[in-house]
Amino acid sequence: MERDKAELQNKKEKMEKAIKRILTRHREMDIREKDKGIEEQEEKYVETIKSKVKKIKQWLKENDDKPGKAGKPIKSNITDNESAKMKTAHG
Repeated sequence: MERDKAELQNKKEKMEKAIKRILTRHREMDIREKDKGIEEQEEKYVETIKSKVKKIKQWLKENDDKPGKAGKPIKSNITDNESAKMKTAHG
């Protein structure tokens, strides 16, 4: 999953908005006392998103865009920023 810094910043912001939406929904569900199974599932999802946001924040803090041949930033891999796409017979 390779992305440039701007794409990662955008993804982080979208995830943070999703967390806020889910937490708002939880508060509304508490008022209405809906099914607890859905709430537990969403809480796990919030934790998953929070962990991904944390990983992206750490990456953004520690890394800069890698310049490409045309001077534009090339996409980076959060897991292994030193990895590169390799051309094969299939593309």
